[in-house]
Amino acid sequence: MANAKLTAAHRRKTDHLWRDALMLALHREESPGSKRTMLAAIADACVTAAVAGDMQAIKEIGNRMDGMPKQQLDVEPGEAMTSLVVRWATETLRAGGDSDSLQAEAAVPASARPN
Repeated sequence: MANAKLTAAHRRKTDHLWRDALMLALHREESPGSKRTMLAAIADACVTAAVAGDMQAIKEIGNRMDGMPKQQLDVEPGEAMTSLVVRWATETLRAGGDSDSLQAEAAVPASARPN
């Protein structure tokens, strides 16, 4: 049992090797003697791209500042749960979702599914 705990502890330490390496690189000086970090340079580049109209940069800044938009599904009063699950699955597929990941739809009887 102690061996399993050591393995789990070791795994926790090694799970973040890539993250740790990135943190070191991001906090390095942009150039020798500079007080500006690489992270600041990347942030400035993102803001510059957003100001130039780069939609991906604009979305990234918005998502980082305000958080990712929540997916909203309006529920009608008195709507049955099976109907809600089917409607969610249908809207997810129409939005480009992966049908393999929609296991909730399989739990709904075929008679309750939309045509």
